[in-house]
Parts: sequence; structure tokens; C-alpha cells
Amino acid sequence: MKKSFRRGFLLGIGLARLTANKVKSEVRKFAKENDLNKKEADQLAGDFVKKVNRERKQIMAKAMKEASALKGRAVRAGRKLHRRLKARK
Repeated sequence: MKKSFRRGFLLGIGLARLTANKVKSEVRKFAKENDLNKKEADQLAGDFVKKVNRERKQIMAKAMKEASALKGRAVRAGRKLHRRLKARK
């Protein structure tokens, strides 16, 4: 379960990475249209990508913590069920 959750989350991160590249592209277009130099445009894009990456890491940490908690609850529930079934015999 944790592995499936992680894969799905990593897929989302991959999409975020593609989005970061798109943001850079759009910032460059914006810079061209608004007479910003390349350095300013790259700085703007870089700041945005850094912020997104920081938030991504925080979200990933929270998601992994939650996945771990879910796994623990599932294991405990499985053990409890096993004991009940064993007691019936």
C-alpha cells in the first residue's frame, strides 16, 4: 500500500517538474513581452521553482508520514482479525 501511494505521489511530483519547466518557459515569454532582461526572468523563474520545490518536499514528508500511519493501522487491524479468527478454531 505504501509503495502504491509513493508511486502515485511521485507521479504527481513528476508532473510538478514538468510544470516547473513550463513556468520557466512562460516567465521567459513574460519577460520578453515586458522588457525584462534574461537575468531578471531567470531569477523570477528560479525563485518560483525554489518555492514550489520547498512546498513539494513538505507535502512529500507529510504524505509519507500519513502513509506510514495508515500502514501501522492496517497491520494492527490485520493482527486483530488474525487473533479473532484463530480464537474461533
